[in-house]
Amino acid sequence: MSFFKNLFGRPKNKFVDNSNNPLAYKFDQGESCDVISDSYGEFGREATNPIPVNGPKGEILYLNNLRTLENEPLIFHRISYQEVAGLDEAVDIFEITNVKGTKWDILFLHMYHPRNSNVAPKQLMLSKDNSIFSNLPVGLGITSWSPNFPFGLIKSIDSFYGKIAPVSKTLEKLIVGKSFIRPISHLSKLLNLNSANQFFEKIVIDVSNQYPDNYLINLLKQRDFRLQFLGIKSVINKRTINPELLNALCLSILYHRDKTLLDIILNAVVKFDKDAHKALKEINNPLMWDIYSGSNFLELMAETYNSVCLPYLFQTRNNVNCPAELANKIDQIVDEITYRQQSI
Repeated sequence: MSFFKNLFGRPKNKFVDNSNNPLAYKFDQGESCDVISDSYGEFGREATNPIPVNGPKGEILYLNNLRTLENEPLIFHRISYQEVAGLDEAVDIFEITNVKGTKWDILFLHMYHPRNSNVAPKQLMLSKDNSIFSNLPVGLGITSWSPNFPFGLIKSIDSFYGKIAPVSKTLEKLIVGKSFIRPISHLSKLLNLNSANQFFEKIVIDVSNQYPDNYLINLLKQRDFRLQFLGIKSVINKRTINPELLNALCLSILYHRDKTLLDIILNAVVKFDKDAHKALKEINNPLMWDIYSGSNFLELMAETYNSVCLPYLFQTRNNVNCPAELANKIDQIVDEITYRQQSI
């Protein structure tokens, strides 16, 4: 009986209710359809062909009834929105994963319609469960961002819905002890969304706080600039890092020799290894450049500090006043460091 008391008996219950939304008058104005007319692209997976639903309540109901082909429920949160030509109102963007954390996806929903679609995106299906619970505007997710998704939902889901059901306890049983790490291919899709700038820093916090070092090292090696930039920002967001991660961070400048990245990486060395910075900053001293050209000082620095010396070498190399002899020496050292790293 306690479950039903929670479900129906508490005055502080917070069902997701369209009528309380200031935009409620718009939710019924759109087309009553399973697929929006004149839409194009893959249904549900492209902003130009979003899933029609009835308000925020409809978003919850639809996602609550969505299943994998193995009949697994989905965990979800709303990550952003996107304006789409031809639609009067923005499309909501949800990130979803199955309860095993093995399948990740992005779905686009448009909540300005009088009813929910009866069609599921490819590789997903709608539950045929007609019980009362399938009609509750409650699910294993929320219509706002959840930090540390999906584990952060355990804390936030009750405050979102109210104590209408033991949702957080159900979610906890489903996900605790499992690994929920976004595949790099999925991260790439997220970062290529038109609205990625709206949640980029939130992804950085998730990755820096929860993802293992080997995952960050893989991000730093990506040729995709967005992924590498995410890796760099995630590393420098950490309080401390080990020498291996610092080396990987400095080595990443080889993949995209961008001045902004160079400045960020130099600041990271200052933050994480002040002793190295104190020694290596002399490489950028123009008064010493003639001496470096005719000595083995830079070679000794490269042997001592390995990849950590790279951003300092590049900073000198990029200086318009860098002597040609010194520039050639730096190029040789960079080639040697690159070769050593590729041989590891």
